Amino acid sequence: MRMPVLIGSVVLLAACMGGGRQTNPVAYYDFGVPTVRMPVPALRPNLSLEVVVPAWLDSGRLHYRLVYADPQRIFEYTVSRWAEPPGRLLGRTLRHRLGVGKTFPAQGASCRILVEIGEFSQIFDTPALSRGLVLGTLTVYDSSREILATGNLTISRPALTADAQGGVTALTEAANEFGEQLSRWLGEQGIDPGKESCRT
Repeated sequence: MRMPVLIGSVVLLAACMGGGRQTNPVAYYDFGVPTVRMPVPALRPNLSLEVVVPAWLDSGRLHYRLVYADPQRIFEYTVSRWAEPPGRLLGRTLRHRLGVGKTFPAQGASCRILVEIGEFSQIFDTPALSRGLVLGTLTVYDSSREILATGNLTISRPALTADAQGGVTALTEAANEFGEQLSRWLGEQGIDPGKESCRT
């Protein structure tokens, strides 16, 4: 008769030990609801856009770097994550900004934009100061895969707080600015995605 009592005591002890552990719930972030109502550009059926990220960015992990101490090392927050991989979030933002309704490559698209993201993380310059940094290489192709233009964009926005939430806000602002700069860069290159020839 002692065996059930012993087993019951072990189960109760395990339950008490497990219940005493405090686990922080994971916080999931995206770019949020736009606070400023932006005009929706006309749909450009002749344009397609692809965002490519390195393997370490192809997940929902929220990354940061301590450049003041270990600049080559990539860290990640343990209880804060993106709701989707940042490449998808950024791709959706850019397509909306440019009026792209198709993904890359698209049949019949006369302009194809390839955005290769090299960095999308929170950069700590000091323990108290950080910023959201987005680095991208841009390539525009025509329908025959001829390169029409190439360029680079570097967008940095300060984080108001030295934590995950501050990094998310800074990276969201940087992503929106990236879209603005991309649109402006296309115009400077004489690229008109609304034209069948892809040129103005």
